[in-house]
Amino acid sequence: MWIGDARHGGFCLATEGRGYQYVMDFVRMGMSGAQPRFQVREDGNGLMVPARDLCTFQVGTPGLVGYAAAKADRSVYRYQIDDIDHPDARLIKSAPELLDALKNEHGGCPGYVLETSGHGLDGQGGEPCPTCALIVRAGGRK
Repeated sequence: MWIGDARHGGFCLATEGRGYQYVMDFVRMGMSGAQPRFQVREDGNGLMVPARDLCTFQVGTPGLVGYAAAKADRSVYRYQIDDIDHPDARLIKSAPELLDALKNEHGGCPGYVLETSGHGLDGQGGEPCPTCALIVRAGGRK
């Protein structure tokens, strides 16, 4: 779930239940920019690591991760990134394709049809398929 304070800032993505466990937040980068941070677990402790330390680059030695490593490697002559090497970053990046796949899989499901029609399931004698409900919450209406 997204949490934060609209007045003072500090938005982040966190889990529900058992207190918040941060998945991603943002920190200042330079004078007018920001970068996401992702939780990396080491020895059971969750550390928020800046994307700058997890990014891979368009040029240079394949598999090189992080700005510091790129700066030390002469094969990287510009710092445009091509990915962030973290499972949550990859999941966020692939969300549109995953949503399309779910819609294709469940497009004919009665729960999906009822959920996306705007009429709900009242009086229909059933609950929506959990996957269909997820698709609709993710913005997968027809």
